[in-house]
Amino acid sequence: MFVIGAFGDWGGVWDILPVNVTGNVMFDYFFTLVLSFGVLSMMVGWLFNIMTRS
Repeated sequence: MFVIGAFGDWGGVWDILPVNVTGNVMFDYFFTLVLSFGVLSMMVGWLFNIMTRS
C-alpha cells in the first residue's frame, strides 16, 4: 500500500514517487503518474472482481 500512502500526503508525493527513468524530469513525472494510476486501477478492478463474484 506504498502508493496509496504516498498519494494520501500530497506535500510529500514528489519526494517519494518520481522514478529516475529517462533523466528528463517531465518524462519521469509522467511515467511515475501512469505507473501509479495503473497499479491503483488494477487493485480497484481486482477488489471489484472479488466483491461482484460472491
